[in-house]
Amino acid sequence: ARIPAQMEIFVERIHQTPKRIRIFMLLQLVSASRHADLHNARISNVWELDGDWLAIRLFLPIWKSDQRGKLFAAKVIAWPKQLWDALVSTWKEKAAYKEVHNALENVVTPHDLRRLALNTIEDPQEALILSCHATAIRETRAYRQYVAPSLNDAISQTQIKLSKHLWETFRTCRMMRN
Repeated sequence: ARIPAQMEIFVERIHQTPKRIRIFMLLQLVSASRHADLHNARISNVWELDGDWLAIRLFLPIWKSDQRGKLFAAKVIAWPKQLWDALVSTWKEKAAYKEVHNALENVVTPHDLRRLALNTIEDPQEALILSCHATAIRETRAYRQYVAPSLNDAISQTQIKLSKHLWETFRTCRMMRN
């Protein structure tokens, strides 16, 4: 409930953060990810999408909902080509939880970034697919265990669609200005 009331302050704050931390926060937002899950994630595939977009597959070998790595969790998100170099440099030195927390202090918490993203997605089932919540992916574990990563499967297409929706939502609220 804190986020909508303080959206303007949040948007201003995100623009005041150093680029490395801002890119990490944007990654959390458009992937609807927990901060810690991104620290364990690996970029396993990058595909060209239409126009100015890339599709990035984030493989989550160990994450909060699956400490033993048995669910084969991954998400495919849309990422602007113009921010690829920034993501690569940020990926080499990911923002620590404390850095993100301090950058957002008295406005939101790092976990609120995930909440904000999920609250902008209308379909609860699709929100769970993008967030890779254990309840959403447990049923497709066997399928994902044997199928090679693909840009064209239904799950990836849903995740790409939702991450593009999040990019557009944040662009609309001026979070994406230069």
